[in-house]
Amino acid sequence: MATWFQTLECSPVMPARFPALLMSCRSNVKLPFLATPTDSEGSAAGSVVCAGGDGGGAVARTWLSIRVELVSGRGEDFWPRPGRIFAAARTHIFEQLGAAIDDAFARWDLAHLRLFTLADETPVCSFRVWDEPPDGAVDSDKTKLSRLTPGEQFAYVFDMGDDWAHLCTVDEQRVDPLDQLGFVPTEPTPYWGWGNLPDQYGRRWDGDDGESPMPKAPKNLLRDLPPILSWWGPRRRG
Repeated sequence: MATWFQTLECSPVMPARFPALLMSCRSNVKLPFLATPTDSEGSAAGSVVCAGGDGGGAVARTWLSIRVELVSGRGEDFWPRPGRIFAAARTHIFEQLGAAIDDAFARWDLAHLRLFTLADETPVCSFRVWDEPPDGAVDSDKTKLSRLTPGEQFAYVFDMGDDWAHLCTVDEQRVDPLDQLGFVPTEPTPYWGWGNLPDQYGRRWDGDDGESPMPKAPKNLLRDLPPILSWWGPRRRG
């Protein structure tokens, strides 16, 4: 495999085209605008490396693959359990993982506490926002995911009132984010997923108060839309 790098001169619109470029490049390419800080498992700061031929690169299979399943929330146990699988660097912190999970599970009201519980029952939470962290807790703003071991399972709970509880499992095998995502993200990022995601507050439509009947669906669900797209709005004759 070649050891030289070709630096791309990039325009502001280039990033949107990178996944295809990264997955199909034939020579090693240094991309200076998609980067993570320099660390033992990533490329140098300011670059992302895409390797030719075998799909390997400077990052290689050093990232954690973490399976996250939504077990319960708002008093309901879910089955089948919706899930997402994340690629995460060992240098990422638990607070970053919590934020990524909340985004991936479609939560929009983020003004709630987060709490991880490790297999040894160690609590992990943000000392910035918890007035009284649980006994024995470590700070999620400082604790890195390198603390996790292959095959380890731990729990994540969002919102100590509605208790959105998740089972998290670290895969035995590590992954290369270039293989899974086509780029090296700066945060834990999902690369696989399944299942129906419940609304954070159980709302089925805008204005749902939990008591009113669901509005009757129109015969043509698209009729009220502006004709921005060709299939929106009233059906055209002729």
